[in-house]
Amino acid sequence: MKARKASAWLLVAAILAAGSPIAGQGPLLVPEIELVWTAGEALLSIVTGYIAGKAIDKVRGEDTETQLKKVIPRLESQINKSNVNRKAVENALAVAQQELKIAQKLRTGGATKAELAKYRQELTTDIETIKTTLQEHERHLADHDRQLAEQGKLIQKQGEKLEDFEHRLDQRQTPPTVRVPPDRGPAPRRPSYGPAGELTIEVRGAANSIHLREANHPVRMGRFRISQSRSQAAYFFSPSNRVVIELFAPDNHIFMPSYLASQVQIVSNGWHYETLVY
Repeated sequence: MKARKASAWLLVAAILAAGSPIAGQGPLLVPEIELVWTAGEALLSIVTGYIAGKAIDKVRGEDTETQLKKVIPRLESQINKSNVNRKAVENALAVAQQELKIAQKLRTGGATKAELAKYRQELTTDIETIKTTLQEHERHLADHDRQLAEQGKLIQKQGEKLEDFEHRLDQRQTPPTVRVPPDRGPAPRRPSYGPAGELTIEVRGAANSIHLREANHPVRMGRFRISQSRSQAAYFFSPSNRVVIELFAPDNHIFMPSYLASQVQIVSNGWHYETLVY
């Protein structure tokens, strides 16, 4: 009987693994694309300020150029990987390369007013391209998350059917006069969103990228802490939940779809940060 149960479970697992379109899919987009956006925002701010008569922020420009030089090789290495959205990476790579040319031109100086106006237009267009890319990525993530939720329900149903099948086998093989129902323990709890809750994120590291997304699966509310610097973190929450992000360090970037912005409160404590809503 035990051998038959084990074989049945292995058969179900094999069917589910073979039929799953999302098994091992991994991330659909690399986080470097978000860094390309922040670099574009920084360059656009520098160019716009210079056109208005301000001095070029050379330190910020050099930092942005250094960041782009690190991001471009990472994007190039991602293009042929099977677990990423190739089109999105190619778009981000083209934008990053264009941004790097502008950053280098600003560093060397000598740009005319006409060139600066051209740079401003190019950067504005590039930022919109990245924004569109992120919006498409959110749709991919939503579909991916929905498939995961549906697959979880399918696995649960298969398990319930298998338990029912085993139960009927036990009834057939055990004489009624001595039959003892198997002790299966407490019934498994079904996942649910539960009542509205609060997600609190304490950001104690600098220059982190925090991405907020809507979940199609149960999520755990509570308090989470980002203590390291320059890390990537994604948090999921349902429409009934509230999010509070409290900053204890500077230069963090917070990404979120526009329809989630009303649920998020940012307590900056005086630290500089950027909110990128798309």
